[in-house]
Amino acid sequence: MNPKDIKRISRRGFLEGSLSLAVGSAVSTFAGRAVAYGLQTDNGSGRAPVAPKMVWKGDEGYEFLRKANVWNLRKPNRFPAVIVEAKSEAEVVAAVNFAREKGLQISPKGTGHHRNANFMRDGSMLLDLSGMTGIEVDAQKRIAMVQPGVRGGQLLSAITPHGLFFPTAHEPTVGISGYVMGGGLGWCWRRYGIGSASLEAVDVVTADGELIHSNDEINPDYIWCARGASSGMPGAVTKFYLRLQPLSASMQRSKYIFPKELWPDLTKWLMDIQPHISKDVEVYFFPHIKSKVAGKQIPTAGFWLTAMSDSSEQAKRSLSIFEECPFIDKALEHEFAKEADMKTLFNQFSTAAPAGRRYFTDSSYFNISGDQLVNELSDLIDNPPSDDAVFLLCSTLGIAPRPNSSLTGLPAKWMSFTSASSPTPEEDNVARDWTVNVGKAIEPYATGVPMMEQNFLHRPVKNILSPEKWAKYQSLLAKRDPDNLFTGFLVGQG
Repeated sequence: MNPKDIKRISRRGFLEGSLSLAVGSAVSTFAGRAVAYGLQTDNGSGRAPVAPKMVWKGDEGYEFLRKANVWNLRKPNRFPAVIVEAKSEAEVVAAVNFAREKGLQISPKGTGHHRNANFMRDGSMLLDLSGMTGIEVDAQKRIAMVQPGVRGGQLLSAITPHGLFFPTAHEPTVGISGYVMGGGLGWCWRRYGIGSASLEAVDVVTADGELIHSNDEINPDYIWCARGASSGMPGAVTKFYLRLQPLSASMQRSKYIFPKELWPDLTKWLMDIQPHISKDVEVYFFPHIKSKVAGKQIPTAGFWLTAMSDSSEQAKRSLSIFEECPFIDKALEHEFAKEADMKTLFNQFSTAAPAGRRYFTDSSYFNISGDQLVNELSDLIDNPPSDDAVFLLCSTLGIAPRPNSSLTGLPAKWMSFTSASSPTPEEDNVARDWTVNVGKAIEPYATGVPMMEQNFLHRPVKNILSPEKWAKYQSLLAKRDPDNLFTGFLVGQG
């Protein structure tokens, strides 16, 4: 279904619809004003009716709420017909049934951190699940049951007292839902695996409005989608069942900052030593990043390394290979094997992509040699659109997706992340074009696209999923969502 063909519903039409308005208590306040309608349906429990908050396009407060749903300061020019804030599974069921009956496509949203705001679709129902923030921890079974509004930092706060860990994203505000469903390259992924590999099951509201459970044995189509297909999921996930792992006995970090002109030599050296790097070590290499040196922010290249190990000695030993870098005497900053906690680690990575900017991003999984990467990217890395731009290489050697997973691109040796921001809308094209051009330069070597940072909007790719998985996905849609109630991937719109 094309969003342009979706039937628009006036307030009057809604009032006359099959679902009645919740009177009195259904009127809610947003930013100090009464702006919302509530739809009401019996939840079968004999308790009070379910009444999620609804804000229609044209209502007072709609535009404020539309923009507030997007983490990125760059707000897309896409306008849902209605924004629904669901706070419970029953409200999600009510919203899905309402949308289906009224001919509205549905775009579920967790915490809204995706920089391209894939969930924001013209003429759709934006189903905001950020208010569903429940966490249950079964420490004995090492399982966390997490609702879609939970953020990584909140999850770690809940499980750390049990001596347990989950490899969240590197920024504590990133939501679990989009991160896991996009594949999830988080803390020390070579030790703990990617986030989607720890996804045991989901609860999901289907296009038929049914709340079901899905794992590898029960309704396996949905868990297959949830492990990597991101916005392609033909349903609204209301709960994630995450497998937890023991907390590492030691966390250490090393940091090496070099003059920017050394990035080609550092790239080639890193690719040479990659097979010898311990799985306990997470490697972030920045051929271009702005760093504070001697009180000034300047363009640099650098390694940010994190080790999570069973002992302090093991962590230090794992990091020691970088002390053998042949350019270490030229380092502008040199920190080796410093003990750290999650607060320290989060703080470091939060500085790389602070909120309040107009971000454009691109990302790829790929296999490439050092010489090839330098040849393909030298002009782009040497001429970024601004000092704030970032190009990042992550070692993904040895990582593989879990069986019954839609994730495409792994195994691969490397993942790239490219980010640029613009100070004003008039300068957006400069940041956008740089990130797109980096992605295009890597594309001949690419094995897939990390869904958690994908940019099909500005750089459509030939294969969103592998041909085999794309065929399975199309078959799944024909069976589970034949009317395209859920919006799916955002590709090539303005």
